Amino acid sequence: MIPEIKFGRDFGGLVNYLMDHRDHEVLDIRGVSSIDMAAQEMALVASMARRAKSVVMHCSLSAAIEDGQLAATEWRQMVDEIDSEFDLSNHQRVIVRHKDKDYDHVHIFWCTVNPDTGQTPPKQLFLAKGVKVAGLGDFALTPKQAASLAKDQTVRGSFNRHALYRLQNFCRRIERKLGLRCLRTPREMAADRMSGQSRGPSGSQMHRVERTGNPSLLERAPAIRAALDEPDWPHSQRRLAAIGIGLRPAIRSSKANGEKVVGLILFDLTDTQNSIKASQLDGDGRRYGLVQIEKRRESGTPTLGEWWPTAAATVPAPESATDIDETSIRDDFEAYRARCLHQRREASVRRKQLKEQYAKDRKAVAKALMEKRRQQAQSLAASARRAFYAYFSTHVRKPRLAKLEGELRDALRALRLPRVMQWHEFIAQRPMASQSVTDRNVASQTNASLRIDRPIAKSPRLVQSDQKGSSNVKPMDKVEPVPTEANDLEWLIALQRQRSGPGR
Repeated sequence: MIPEIKFGRDFGGLVNYLMDHRDHEVLDIRGVSSIDMAAQEMALVASMARRAKSVVMHCSLSAAIEDGQLAATEWRQMVDEIDSEFDLSNHQRVIVRHKDKDYDHVHIFWCTVNPDTGQTPPKQLFLAKGVKVAGLGDFALTPKQAASLAKDQTVRGSFNRHALYRLQNFCRRIERKLGLRCLRTPREMAADRMSGQSRGPSGSQMHRVERTGNPSLLERAPAIRAALDEPDWPHSQRRLAAIGIGLRPAIRSSKANGEKVVGLILFDLTDTQNSIKASQLDGDGRRYGLVQIEKRRESGTPTLGEWWPTAAATVPAPESATDIDETSIRDDFEAYRARCLHQRREASVRRKQLKEQYAKDRKAVAKALMEKRRQQAQSLAASARRAFYAYFSTHVRKPRLAKLEGELRDALRALRLPRVMQWHEFIAQRPMASQSVTDRNVASQTNASLRIDRPIAKSPRLVQSDQKGSSNVKPMDKVEPVPTEANDLEWLIALQRQRSGPGR
């Protein structure tokens, strides 16, 4: 079971996210009159705590596909236990199951402000940093557990302290309790890394490999570990540069302490966005976080924070000779992505223009309708005006504004572009690597779903010769103009509307 948790301050999109255009099932509501009124009623309660920053708590729980669909009572029981862990038992709550995925999952929204007290949950007790006690630390401490510890072993924190970590441990407990597919707890994963099982690429890193084709740095983990085991940072930097990898500090800024080095980032010198944390190299009984690396070095060795400001700029390692066809394919892929990015920028500018024009038109139409309503109401008796206002709003004003909004939606829909292909998809649709493919051919293959066949404008001489050669050929009265710019987006939109007709 995979948990996710987020905190926010706005209830505005709650109902839209839970219900609109989704196959859903409301499992439970508490403290609100209905699911439709949940956002307004939660916002009203949240307004009681003016200083509270995180008044919305959104949690999603996703079961594994092989676990099938869980019963509604099981989901409610899990959420009740989360209530107890975060001290939200009397708070407003909505539980909705979504059925738009292959796996069973629910979304839970809480208002973290108590409707009885007008305050968020009180602070809870946790183990202090560096304190390890068997059987404790995965969750907030109960009063009985806290009483068994020394005062300096505990620390007070907000109710949402280490929220994701606590939810992960909660899910592991539920998996064992209900016999679901069991994953490892954060403690178990750390123990496995220390026993020799190194951490693999994260989901976002795997997605980036598929999108760009650049392998993850974890594939070069042994060489990177050897470089980081050097006696000081200059030696580590030179050895990393020799294998095409650079390093930089992870810096945290605060008003009280300014900038502080808190970690180490490793990146590919030919693609700086391809990076990992040094702690992802943990394994074989050794840890490679910044603190652990510097602890293993001799006393007096400059730390990363001391050495980095004076460090020489990292020079990218010379590129190794690659196959010409592979280089050509990668160049075509980069050109394709650049074209797609340009198209999206143009579409974004056009969307902004349409929305600005819609706002102006709506304001003008609303003003004209109000003037029209005022003029028509003058001829009515005062007692009849209230009913007239309701009729005018329902049958005149709302339909007119809805029509205007529909025109905007149609215009925005015409600007939609197909999804940008990832590297493996681009390779799959390519011809044989030995064939030279120009950028224009690649564009015609990859953007086939977007391409609109343009008419060929015949010259008057060709039209006359056609008329002489065949009496069945009608003269061309009008030829659609062909734009000079190949990426004339407005022309494409206009032509697409013309051909689609009013019924689409």
